[in-house]
Amino acid sequence: MNGGPRTQYKRHVRVYHPSATGLQRRLIYEQAADAQITASPSADDAGIGALDVKIAELIGWPWVEEDIMLDWYAQHYPGTSVFFSPYPGAEPPPDPPDLPNPPILIDTLVGLHARADPVNIADWEFAEFRKVLGGNRPGVIKVLSGHPEAHVSRLAAENPGCRWIVRAFLDWGGRNVTPAEFYEWTRSDVDRTVAALKAQGVVEFDIVVELHNEPNLQAEGMWLSWQNGEEFGTFLFEVMKLYRINRPVITGCATGSSDGSILPPEFREWQQRFLQSWFRESSSLDGPSILRSGELSCDAPARSLRHGPAKSKYGVVGFCKALRA
Repeated sequence: MNGGPRTQYKRHVRVYHPSATGLQRRLIYEQAADAQITASPSADDAGIGALDVKIAELIGWPWVEEDIMLDWYAQHYPGTSVFFSPYPGAEPPPDPPDLPNPPILIDTLVGLHARADPVNIADWEFAEFRKVLGGNRPGVIKVLSGHPEAHVSRLAAENPGCRWIVRAFLDWGGRNVTPAEFYEWTRSDVDRTVAALKAQGVVEFDIVVELHNEPNLQAEGMWLSWQNGEEFGTFLFEVMKLYRINRPVITGCATGSSDGSILPPEFREWQQRFLQSWFRESSSLDGPSILRSGELSCDAPARSLRHGPAKSKYGVVGFCKALRA
């Protein structure tokens, strides 16, 4: 084979923008060497070759040039995964101007998330829920559809007056999951969890179903079931249609995305770009959300994205319109 690869391997190339300074180029080369990947000034270097997995990480590209580069790779090197990152040490690029400035919401609720694995909720977690949400400050509790029914019932009994988010939980498992499969594999657990809440006196008005979680991460379907936020929006729209056939009064909350700051770029899509394209397809839902970890401050002000759930500047997850806060 003339010029073909000796064996298949995953190639990740960091391509820096022509405007990169000497210092920025040196940092890119040093970090690429530490990560044992390639850095190059040539966009072709990231796409050329008969490899099954080719990743082009474009460093320092202005957002106005992103669509141009995506189209360029689709034309010349189809099958190459493309994402964008800022220069080393730089702040993330500002929001594109067509993303409206969200209003400040005074009545955003404080939300607590039960553990993110579908296993038993520990006694110390129950105590934390009572401590933070007890008394005259009820808020939002988020659980997985895979949490044990008895534990969901206990949370509801010990925290009256709270609103609820039930995440339709599914382990993606490296598969290309279709909307129909997602619905079939999650609906029974969702129904069981919603029924457990209603049995404790929670009204349907105060229950929101969150469809999946952190879709900009590879482990949660990115580059498997969708390639960008817009495709995920289409996926979510189809899932919501199926859920509303079964539960016509369901309130649907679009899943929280992740800033993914602890993950290497090849395992996550940049949050801002993902959200920007996703929002164009999110009108079928009652509101999107942002997942952000950080210091808990119950008095922190919150900002919303469009009309959906919000995050505070201190990292508290809040939920607004979809919960009628």
